[in-house]
Amino acid sequence: MNFPRFSSMEKSLKEIKKSTGQRLDKLGNKVNKVEKEIPTRVSEAVQGMKGDIIDSIKKDMDEVIGNRMRKMDDHRRREMNPMAFNLPESDKETSADRKREDIGNLIHLFQLIGIENALVKDAIRLGKTPTDKTRPAKITLENRSERKKIWITANKSRISRKRSLKKSY
Repeated sequence: MNFPRFSSMEKSLKEIKKSTGQRLDKLGNKVNKVEKEIPTRVSEAVQGMKGDIIDSIKKDMDEVIGNRMRKMDDHRRREMNPMAFNLPESDKETSADRKREDIGNLIHLFQLIGIENALVKDAIRLGKTPTDKTRPAKITLENRSERKKIWITANKSRISRKRSLKKSY
């Protein structure tokens, strides 16, 4: 017995089975495609992150090296600049006259401790002009050997406790 109703249901079920199979095949193909792309995409993402990390590290290293170089340059510049304390303040009117007097006082101090012909480039008073105490003076010397000679001689001789020289770094 062949029932028309059952045969149409059977036909419908076969069509559903066929279309479902086709959909599953398409989904399977898509899954396979995605599975093949995953390692490539992950590798590309890792390479991108790796590049970003390397760039960040290079930037940080450049910054650290730059800071260190600036500190070394600053140290090298200040190496020839000892500080003089308790030098008498000048009463002169102009800053050029005061500077000349400070340099003269420094040369006199160096002569007292046994250094003749000291090559003082500059002497700069630091801070505001006080009324009751003296300001320190930053001394700029011509070269390192001059500075070294002054340090060795100043440490050996204790001529004046009122005036002193100290390193500026």
